[in-house]
Amino acid sequence: YRLPLPPTVEILAWGPNLAPGVTVASPSGFGAARGDAFVGAGFQHRTRTFTRPDGAVAVGVGFGDPQDRVGVEVVATSFGTVRTCCRGGVSLKAHRLLPGNASVAMGLENALLWNDKDHRPATDSGRSPYVAASKLFLLRDGGVHPFSSLTLTVGAGSGRFRRERDVVEDRFAVNAFAAAGVRVLPTGSIVVDWTGQDLAAGLSLVPWGGRPLFVTPAVADLTTRPRFIVGAAYGFNTAGIIP
Repeated sequence: YRLPLPPTVEILAWGPNLAPGVTVASPSGFGAARGDAFVGAGFQHRTRTFTRPDGAVAVGVGFGDPQDRVGVEVVATSFGTVRTCCRGGVSLKAHRLLPGNASVAMGLENALLWNDKDHRPATDSGRSPYVAASKLFLLRDGGVHPFSSLTLTVGAGSGRFRRERDVVEDRFAVNAFAAAGVRVLPTGSIVVDWTGQDLAAGLSLVPWGGRPLFVTPAVADLTTRPRFIVGAAYGFNTAGIIP
């Protein structure tokens, strides 16, 4: 099964000390808010059930204020970019910041889909509703020391979050997912992610410090047939452009 573009960008603040991502393939409780936008790309050397490589490109933008009301993140993704084009979807996430460095979210991946000329589905994961909650635990002050923070994410969803047997039998089910990200360096985190189907682990890196470029190399399906995936995204601020 094709993975969606890894959610490498969790834009919590702009400045010289940008935090790395906190999940590999599962959605988190955080999201883009008004003034936040990003472009990204993902690649996997093979899909879950096939031997050929695959990729995706995406653009996302945030609306609203999750601190006072609700933030909304909208992401348009083109799937199959390595071999084909014109297949993709639009995903939506509503999120709200909570006291204590926490946030909750409700989303629908691939809420809108478009197909290519032979009418194949845009993605074999289909529409995937979910709820998620994330909390940041500060282990050391400032975020500039090794092992300065831990971010935990838990959630549940249908669609691609179902067990593989439920997907094969096309059976509705709700399944849990979870992730843990430890910021081991100011510019890097180690992330372990249970996607609902299998275990993934990798790194989330901000290689140029104050520049909002996020790179997430990882290995998915660690308990079955491990495969390499990587995502990269660049965030920017649109304050004054997008209301």
